Amino acid sequence: MNKEEWLTYRKKSFYEFNEFCIKYQEKLKGQEKNLVTRFMLKTLEEYQQAWPLIKLCTGESFEKEHWSKLYSILKLPKDKKVENLLFGDLVGSIKDMLKGQKAIKDLCDKAMGEVTIREAIKELRVWCEDT
Repeated sequence: MNKEEWLTYRKKSFYEFNEFCIKYQEKLKGQEKNLVTRFMLKTLEEYQQAWPLIKLCTGESFEKEHWSKLYSILKLPKDKKVENLLFGDLVGSIKDMLKGQKAIKDLCDKAMGEVTIREAIKELRVWCEDT
């Protein structure tokens, strides 16, 4: 999963990650509690907490400036192109994702609002050309 390109992975098998987390949480809950199982359960819990944020990072409505802001929030290298972003890059940034969850939600809301505005302007232009 980690080596999958994000732009491809987000469309085809994105939900596998959530299913993977749930499956392994269930397996570990029945195991003896030791340092390793506690660490793994904690990590899987963080992944589950980040799941709604990962879904927001699909970037369907993102323009270049939105990706740039997301990279900043997640502390990803600025020179990494969106086309080369891997699912593992997002997973590796989960702690930053959880810290910046409000900023990510605001960024996604802004991007969606801008899409609505662009579509309305486009429709207005078409209407003006036809009248």
